[in-house]
Amino acid sequence: MGRRAREILIDLAALVFTDDLVDPRALAPKKADAKARLHIFLDAHATGAAHAELRQLVRTVWDLAQKVTHSEDVGRVDAFAVSQATVFLVRVFGELAQ
Repeated sequence: MGRRAREILIDLAALVFTDDLVDPRALAPKKADAKARLHIFLDAHATGAAHAELRQLVRTVWDLAQKVTHSEDVGRVDAFAVSQATVFLVRVFGELAQ
């Protein structure tokens, strides 16, 4: 379940990230760096202190997907949580992209 959640987050990053979100003086993250791409999108669409918790939530969901993917002692609850959190993030990013 974690691997699939991570793959969905990677696909989400590919869908929402565009090079114009990156400061022209900086290098865009590589395509494989989905976590950085998601954060750059958030920095552009969910700025300021009012969205700090949302940005933290994205980090937490990414970390949970990694844990469920790579840990051997993950149970049903963690797998369920990461699947639901991933769906939630996809919907939130869809709202932000509008």
